[in-house]
Amino acid sequence: MLSASATMTVIATKPEYQADLEAARTELAHLRTGGAQAAQGCEAENALIAQRVMPRLAAQR
Repeated sequence: MLSASATMTVIATKPEYQADLEAARTELAHLRTGGAQAAQGCEAENALIAQRVMPRLAAQR
């Protein structure tokens, strides 16, 4: 855990990371105000969204 924190501390100082972070913030703000329409024809993305990330717990089967 400590090495992950140290790594992110270093990465956060990089101008490329800062630029990407700002771009993501801008994009999210645009999406939150309803500035984007749902993508059409994104079968690959829809397939990925439908996949389970974690296995089902025994109690849920």
